[in-house]
Amino acid sequence: MNRLARSLAVAATAGSLTLLAAPASPAATSTATASSCATLTVANKFGDGRFTVCPIGGTSYQLSGYIETSMPFNFLDNPQCYTFYLYAGSTFLGDGGTDVCVTDTAATSKTTFNYARTFSAMPTSATFVRDWI
Repeated sequence: MNRLARSLAVAATAGSLTLLAAPASPAATSTATASSCATLTVANKFGDGRFTVCPIGGTSYQLSGYIETSMPFNFLDNPQCYTFYLYAGSTFLGDGGTDVCVTDTAATSKTTFNYARTFSAMPTSATFVRDWI
């Protein structure tokens, strides 16, 4: 019994040291986490957002977070909607798959999201753009 307890203690200690020694490799515009996820932020004159991208297998990634705009409502130029574009380095991967639209009833408009998307590579940066719908 003592031998089993000692073996488990040694294995647990070795496992925790292995986790502590794992190298982190953050991208220039993202913050890496222990689970290989990246946190991306976007901000410009249209609005801002913050979201997490996590690989879930193959070319599938889980996106969760929010985008927000505080652009003024304009009756002549609506709907004004905004989205984010995702990049791996300088390669365009696609849009983020969700919009936030200006309303006349609130000073800011915010959209939260949590869904899976397929990309050819792990997104490492994003831009916030007007979505011409």
